[in-house]
Amino acid sequence: MVESGEFYHLYHAYRYWWAGKQIPRGISVCDYGCGAGYGSWYLANLGYRVLGIDISKEAIRWAKKNFRHKSLLFKVVGLPHGVFDAIVSFEVIEHISDSQSFVEMLREMLAYNGTLLISTANGSEESVRQWLINKRLVTVNPSHRKELTSMEMRRLLSRYFENVELYGQCIRDVHTFEEWARWQRKNNVRLTDFEMRRNDFVNCEVIVAKCVQQK
Repeated sequence: MVESGEFYHLYHAYRYWWAGKQIPRGISVCDYGCGAGYGSWYLANLGYRVLGIDISKEAIRWAKKNFRHKSLLFKVVGLPHGVFDAIVSFEVIEHISDSQSFVEMLREMLAYNGTLLISTANGSEESVRQWLINKRLVTVNPSHRKELTSMEMRRLLSRYFENVELYGQCIRDVHTFEEWARWQRKNNVRLTDFEMRRNDFVNCEVIVAKCVQQK
């Protein structure tokens, strides 16, 4: 997809790369909140049958024009339930006012034994994200309704999924806030510079969950 580039572009792209390691090839995937569509296109190139969905008509027009693949479709929100083997929804839930209804909807869209990969901006006051905000090194997106903490994320997802694994997306071998600040200014970042750490919700700006539908 991309080999190196600006920090936050690669930070987001890594989640799609990681998703490709979590679910078997050849299955049907919904990218819910696909934005401009590059992540959907990447997954299609890995061998998935992908439907990218977004609320923005402008984003979907851009995606259809710029990211084409025989196993990829894009559409504006509105789709049937219970038809996807996996759903990815990265950095969407914090834009939703009713997060419980949102997760319930995603569960209903999944086939039996389906997998949901979902992420949120880290809402913890003790995290590197809040430290960067306090230092004015990053800004808060005004469209965020609610950024979830790891406890809130686990509590919410466990209502609908029997198996919930939580990860913090971290920079490999970086364990202090000051080191994070230096990395944020680095522009030749590579996908291999990131890692998912099980249950490390301090050294991450984003919390990622893997949920398996068994009900």
